[in-house]
Formats: sequence, structure tokens, C-alpha cells
Amino acid sequence: IRSFLGPAAEIVGATPENTLLLTDHFRQRYLQDDQNWQRDIRPLVEAFLRGAVPKSPRLRLILDAHASIAFLAGVVLDLKSGVDIELVQKGRVGPQIWRADDGTGCKGSVFEVAEESCGAGRELAISISIAQSTAVQTRAYVGNNLPSVGKLVFFTMPNGPGQQNVAGGGHAARLAEQVSNHLRQMKAHDLDAVVHIFAACPNALLFFLGQSHQGNAPCVVYEFDFDRKGSKTYQPSFVFD
Repeated sequence: IRSFLGPAAEIVGATPENTLLLTDHFRQRYLQDDQNWQRDIRPLVEAFLRGAVPKSPRLRLILDAHASIAFLAGVVLDLKSGVDIELVQKGRVGPQIWRADDGTGCKGSVFEVAEESCGAGRELAISISIAQSTAVQTRAYVGNNLPSVGKLVFFTMPNGPGQQNVAGGGHAARLAEQVSNHLRQMKAHDLDAVVHIFAACPNALLFFLGQSHQGNAPCVVYEFDFDRKGSKTYQPSFVFD
């Protein structure tokens, strides 16, 4: 799935019939003015992935795509889908194949978790900082736009943000599970509390988090203007009930 064009224009290893190109719906990383994440992008991604499942019980996903689309892919191909998933994760050392069972689950650190009250609202906002810190921007966005949020939860790596904080697919799955389990505990007495998700992390981690979305829903995923050519802040993308 490709939603923006990077330096490498070709999706290596994916044939045209197994490729979903969404670039016409975006201006680089920005959604076209006449497009809507929920109305226009979500049905295309869902139909593409559901159409791929009958072709093979094993899928290798190449997500040259927005973080929200990675999360949505996990929602579609959830833990009950029965599909064996591999993810092509790009980084400083080049593309790598990540799997939830690749043996890296115990090779990296887990999140340090901090909670912060910001009002009397019942909703939650989570800030996931791996590649870079999202804390300042999350706090600012929530303060300016989400008065219904009563608590912020910050998931940070012990050694600070960095491009090589996640050792592989197993480690990413372990971190996603930690986030999901923490949210379940927080929502134990209010299952309908909305969770707002702000993240700077590998797409694979968001995919694994999306696979467990039923335990965290309802939730809203956000995109950040990293290029600082648009809103210079977050924008909501998909809403999951």
C-alpha cells in the first residue's frame, strides 16, 4: 500500500495487481482538500486487504503509507483473521522483514509509562514516542482541541527517542501489547471511553496495535504534520468504534 511517494518510486516485490496506490488522493503527505480519511481512504484500504486474504494464507505487507493506514491494516487483519503476516519495515539499515514471532520480543526495552491528569473528561489521549518525542505536541493539541480528554498517557523509551529503538517485529508486537494492556486496565470501569492515539513509531508497531483495537476501541488515530507545510500540528484521520 502506497499513500505517498518517497525517494524510491517503486514498491519492490509487489506486482501491480497486488498494489494499492493512494497517491492521487494526497498532495505528497497531505490529504487532498476534497478527500476524507473515513469516507474515501478507509473503504479502499479495507477492500484491498480483504480481497488479498482469499489469495493466500500468508501475506507480506509493504506499507509505504501513513501511520493511520498501518493501524487500519492491523484492524482489518486482526488477531482473529487467521492470516500469517510479514511486514516490510524500512529504516536506517534498509528494508527488513518483521514478524511478531521473529525472536526479537525480548531483545529490546519496554516502555516507561507516565500518566498526567488534564481535566475532568472521561476520554484518554496516548502519546507513543519511539522515533521521536510526541509529548509536547500531544499535550498542546489536547489542550487546544480535546476538552473531553481527562488523562494523558505517555509511552516513552528508557533511552529516549531514536530510529533504532525497536529491534524487530517481535519487539514491536511486545510494545504494542504493552500499550494495549495498559489501556485495557485504564478503561476497565469505562469501556466506552474514547482513546486518542498520537504516535511517532514504526508502522509495524501501529499495525500490531491495530490488531488489538477491539480492546481499546472506540479510538481515533491522528496524523502529524512532520513536514511543517500544512497545519503544523495533528489532524484526526480514522475513527474506530
